[in-house]
Amino acid sequence: MVAGPTLHRASDPSSTSKAPEVFCEEKGKCRKIRATMADPLHTILERLEELKSGLEATRNELRSDFQSGLEATRREFRLEFREDFETLHRHFDVVAEDLRGDIQQVAEGVVQNRETIDAFKAENAREHEEIKSMIRLSYTDLDRREKPLEDRMDSVENRVDRLEARAS
Repeated sequence: MVAGPTLHRASDPSSTSKAPEVFCEEKGKCRKIRATMADPLHTILERLEELKSGLEATRNELRSDFQSGLEATRREFRLEFREDFETLHRHFDVVAEDLRGDIQQVAEGVVQNRETIDAFKAENAREHEEIKSMIRLSYTDLDRREKPLEDRMDSVENRVDRLEARAS
């Protein structure tokens, strides 16, 4: 068995060469390996650069599409929000106007009730004065009628007392 050349890769990250540096023990064969690997590797690196720039372009295009879609969505949302707000505002105005009418009716009812209560109080006060006046008149009449009765009663009691005193 014939042993081939032993290959070692260099792990130097500062290397600017597109083809990786290969070391081997037999100098002539290493040049041949390096030359054989350089072309496909160079092609692969070029393809990777193309893919990278294609990905970058796709990313920029997607970002642009996303931004324009986002802006369109914002405009639509603002328009819908404005329309909904205006509808709600009109509805609120209608409800507020209806409430103003209801409040006006309640206020008129309160005024009317107040007038009715004031009239009732005045009527009640007048009737109360009439009743007090009648009671005074009745007491005056009773006093007038009671005084002669009391005087007669006193006279009758005096007579009874005299009669009893005579009889005893």
